[in-house]
Amino acid sequence: MTAIVALSPADYVDSPWKNGRGVTTDIAGLYRPGAAGRAWTDMLWRFGRTPILEDGPYSDLTGFERLQLVVAGNGFRIHTPAGAVHRDMSRAFLPVRYDGATRLGARLIDGPVDTVNLLFRRDDFAGDLRAPAAGESLALEAGTHFVYAAAGPARVALDGAAHELADRHALRIDGGAALRVDAGRVVVASLFVKR
Repeated sequence: MTAIVALSPADYVDSPWKNGRGVTTDIAGLYRPGAAGRAWTDMLWRFGRTPILEDGPYSDLTGFERLQLVVAGNGFRIHTPAGAVHRDMSRAFLPVRYDGATRLGARLIDGPVDTVNLLFRRDDFAGDLRAPAAGESLALEAGTHFVYAAAGPARVALDGAAHELADRHALRIDGGAALRVDAGRVVVASLFVKR
Protein backbone atom coordinates (compact mmCIF):
# COMPACT_ATOMS: atom_id res chain seq x y z
CA MET A 1 0.00 0.00 0.00
CA THR A 2 1.27 3.49 -0.85
CA ALA A 3 1.78 5.91 2.05
CA ILE A 4 1.84 9.70 1.53
CA VAL A 5 3.16 12.13 4.15
CA ALA A 6 3.17 15.93 3.84
CA LEU A 7 6.45 17.68 4.72
CA SER A 8 6.92 21.37 5.49
CA PRO A 9 10.01 23.53 6.04
CA ALA A 10 9.44 23.06 9.80
CA ASP A 11 10.40 19.39 9.27
CA TYR A 12 13.66 20.15 7.46
CA VAL A 13 17.13 20.19 9.05
CA ASP A 14 20.13 22.33 8.10
CA SER A 15 23.38 20.39 7.62
CA PRO A 16 26.87 21.77 6.95
CA TRP A 17 28.60 20.79 3.74
CA LYS A 18 31.30 18.19 4.13
CA ASN A 19 33.90 20.79 3.07
CA GLY A 20 32.52 23.35 5.55
CA ARG A 21 31.86 26.05 2.92
CA GLY A 22 28.06 26.14 3.08
CA VAL A 23 24.83 24.65 4.39
CA THR A 24 22.21 22.37 2.85
CA THR A 25 18.62 22.27 4.02
CA ASP A 26 17.80 18.57 4.22
CA ILE A 27 14.24 17.89 3.15
CA ALA A 28 14.79 14.24 4.07
CA GLY A 29 17.61 11.81 4.68
CA LEU A 30 18.42 8.30 5.79
CA TYR A 31 21.33 7.32 8.02
CA ARG A 32 22.69 3.94 9.11
CA PRO A 33 20.65 2.26 11.85
CA GLY A 34 21.96 3.23 15.26
CA ALA A 35 23.80 6.31 14.00
CA ALA A 36 24.15 8.84 16.82
CA GLY A 37 23.86 11.91 14.59
CA ARG A 38 24.00 13.06 11.01
CA ALA A 39 27.63 12.20 10.25
CA TRP A 40 28.67 11.90 6.61
CA THR A 41 30.08 8.43 7.32
CA ASP A 42 26.60 7.25 8.40
CA MET A 43 24.60 8.85 5.58
CA LEU A 44 22.84 6.51 3.14
CA TRP A 45 20.97 9.17 1.16
CA ARG A 46 19.95 12.81 1.40
CA PHE A 47 17.53 15.02 -0.52
CA GLY A 48 17.92 18.75 0.02
CA ARG A 49 18.08 22.32 -1.18
CA THR A 50 21.43 24.07 -1.31
CA PRO A 51 22.29 27.71 -1.97
CA ILE A 52 25.62 28.22 -3.71
CA LEU A 53 26.80 31.72 -2.84
CA GLU A 54 30.32 31.74 -4.30
CA ASP A 55 32.70 29.83 -6.53
CA GLY A 56 34.39 26.93 -4.82
CA PRO A 57 35.25 23.24 -4.65
CA TYR A 58 32.76 20.43 -4.27
CA SER A 59 33.07 18.04 -1.33
CA ASP A 60 34.67 14.65 -1.89
CA LEU A 61 31.72 12.24 -1.79
CA THR A 62 33.43 9.04 -2.87
CA GLY A 63 30.92 6.21 -3.02
CA PHE A 64 27.96 8.52 -3.65
CA GLU A 65 26.00 9.28 -6.79
CA ARG A 66 25.09 12.98 -7.06
CA LEU A 67 22.11 14.45 -8.89
CA GLN A 68 21.56 18.19 -8.98
CA LEU A 69 19.52 20.88 -10.69
CA VAL A 70 19.18 24.66 -10.43
CA VAL A 71 15.86 26.05 -9.16
CA ALA A 72 16.74 29.76 -8.74
CA GLY A 73 19.42 32.11 -10.07
CA ASN A 74 21.35 32.33 -13.33
CA GLY A 75 23.10 29.01 -13.02
CA PHE A 76 26.71 27.90 -12.83
CA ARG A 77 29.17 25.52 -14.41
CA ILE A 78 30.75 22.53 -12.76
CA HIS A 79 34.39 22.37 -13.76
CA THR A 80 37.36 20.04 -13.32
CA PRO A 81 40.55 21.17 -11.52
CA ALA A 82 42.07 21.79 -14.98
CA GLY A 83 39.23 24.23 -15.77
CA ALA A 84 37.27 22.10 -18.24
CA VAL A 85 33.48 22.28 -17.99
CA HIS A 86 32.23 18.97 -16.60
CA ARG A 87 28.53 19.90 -16.45
CA ASP A 88 26.69 23.04 -17.58
CA MET A 89 24.12 24.09 -14.97
CA SER A 90 22.94 27.23 -16.79
CA ARG A 91 19.42 25.88 -17.48
CA ALA A 92 17.01 25.75 -14.56
CA PHE A 93 15.25 22.46 -13.81
CA LEU A 94 17.62 20.40 -15.97
CA PRO A 95 19.00 17.56 -13.80
CA VAL A 96 22.60 16.40 -14.07
CA ARG A 97 24.21 13.27 -12.63
CA TYR A 98 27.84 12.73 -11.67
CA ASP A 99 30.12 10.65 -9.49
CA GLY A 100 30.69 12.09 -6.01
CA ALA A 101 34.36 11.04 -6.18
CA THR A 102 35.14 13.28 -9.17
CA ARG A 103 37.14 16.35 -8.18
CA LEU A 104 34.97 19.28 -9.22
CA GLY A 105 34.22 22.91 -8.44
CA ALA A 106 31.44 25.41 -9.10
CA ARG A 107 31.76 28.68 -11.03
CA LEU A 108 28.71 30.91 -10.77
CA ILE A 109 27.53 32.59 -13.97
CA ASP A 110 25.97 35.75 -12.51
CA GLY A 111 25.34 35.66 -8.77
CA PRO A 112 24.16 33.05 -6.26
CA VAL A 113 21.95 30.10 -7.16
CA ASP A 114 19.71 27.65 -5.34
CA THR A 115 20.00 23.98 -6.24
CA VAL A 116 18.13 20.83 -5.32
CA ASN A 117 20.31 17.78 -4.72
CA LEU A 118 19.90 14.04 -4.29
CA LEU A 119 22.88 12.09 -2.92
CA PHE A 120 22.89 8.34 -2.33
CA ARG A 121 25.33 5.52 -1.72
CA ARG A 122 25.54 3.85 -5.10
CA ASP A 123 26.24 0.38 -3.65
CA ASP A 124 22.94 0.45 -1.73
CA PHE A 125 20.56 2.60 -3.78
CA ALA A 126 19.57 3.69 -7.25
CA GLY A 127 17.91 7.05 -7.76
CA ASP A 128 16.57 9.67 -10.10
CA LEU A 129 15.85 13.41 -10.05
CA ARG A 130 13.22 14.86 -12.40
CA ALA A 131 11.45 18.22 -12.77
CA PRO A 132 8.06 17.86 -14.44
CA ALA A 133 6.16 21.05 -15.31
CA ALA A 134 2.41 21.65 -15.24
CA GLY A 135 0.64 19.26 -17.58
CA GLU A 136 3.25 16.52 -17.31
CA SER A 137 2.79 13.09 -15.74
CA LEU A 138 5.16 10.49 -14.29
CA ALA A 139 4.69 6.89 -13.26
CA LEU A 140 6.36 6.48 -9.85
CA GLU A 141 7.47 2.87 -9.48
CA ALA A 142 7.53 1.28 -6.01
CA GLY A 143 10.18 3.10 -4.00
CA THR A 144 10.61 6.23 -1.89
CA HIS A 145 9.75 9.48 -3.68
CA PHE A 146 9.64 13.16 -2.80
CA VAL A 147 7.56 15.72 -4.71
CA TYR A 148 8.93 19.16 -3.81
CA ALA A 149 7.49 22.59 -4.73
CA ALA A 150 10.84 24.21 -5.46
CA ALA A 151 9.78 27.47 -7.13
CA GLY A 152 6.43 28.60 -5.76
CA PRO A 153 3.22 26.75 -4.96
CA ALA A 154 2.17 23.71 -6.96
CA ARG A 155 -0.77 21.38 -7.32
CA VAL A 156 -0.34 17.69 -8.12
CA ALA A 157 -2.51 14.60 -8.31
CA LEU A 158 -1.38 11.22 -7.00
CA ASP A 159 -3.50 8.37 -8.32
CA GLY A 160 -6.13 11.03 -9.08
CA ALA A 161 -6.21 12.58 -5.58
CA ALA A 162 -5.35 16.30 -5.54
CA HIS A 163 -2.60 17.70 -3.29
CA GLU A 164 -1.79 21.39 -2.86
CA LEU A 165 1.83 22.25 -2.08
CA ALA A 166 2.88 25.62 -0.71
CA ASP A 167 6.28 26.94 -1.82
CA ARG A 168 9.08 24.67 -0.48
CA HIS A 169 6.66 22.09 0.87
CA ALA A 170 6.88 18.43 -0.17
CA LEU A 171 5.16 15.08 -0.19
CA ARG A 172 6.91 11.83 0.69
CA ILE A 173 5.49 8.83 -1.14
CA ASP A 174 6.47 5.34 -0.03
CA GLY A 175 5.28 2.92 -2.69
CA GLY A 176 4.18 3.62 -6.24
CA ALA A 177 1.74 6.12 -7.73
CA ALA A 178 0.69 7.90 -10.90
CA LEU A 179 1.78 11.54 -10.57
CA ARG A 180 0.29 14.40 -12.60
CA VAL A 181 1.43 18.02 -12.18
CA ASP A 182 -1.62 20.25 -12.49
CA ALA A 183 -0.02 23.62 -11.63
CA GLY A 184 3.42 24.97 -10.82
CA ARG A 185 6.78 23.26 -11.05
CA VAL A 186 7.96 20.41 -8.87
CA VAL A 187 11.13 18.42 -8.38
CA VAL A 188 10.69 14.68 -7.95
CA ALA A 189 13.43 12.70 -6.20
CA SER A 190 13.17 8.91 -6.34
CA LEU A 191 15.14 6.28 -4.42
CA PHE A 192 15.18 2.51 -4.84
CA VAL A 193 16.89 -0.01 -2.60
CA LYS A 194 19.27 -2.30 -4.47
CA ARG A 195 18.69 -5.96 -3.69
